[in-house]
Amino acid sequence: MRETIKHIPILGSLIGRLYGALGRRIRPFPGSATYWNRRYDGGCDSGPGAYRELAEFKAGILNAFVAEKEISSVIEYGCGDGTQLKLAA
Repeated sequence: MRETIKHIPILGSLIGRLYGALGRRIRPFPGSATYWNRRYDGGCDSGPGAYRELAEFKAGILNAFVAEKEISSVIEYGCGDGTQLKLAA
């Protein structure tokens, strides 16, 4: 497939240059612990899904599921900074 695309006039060279430019910027995933440590060390938080309206929306769905299934407790397995757990009923 790569060879076929490479030989398409104009498009092949554009894709080749784009892939080359992106290839220098894309790093392999460093692992979950490293990802979150770098993120927090850099001043970032858990992202928009952990706060405000999106967090409340997600909590509403999770809390409804927990209530419907009559689940008596939940565990938060370190998926972010724990702010979502504060919204658990």
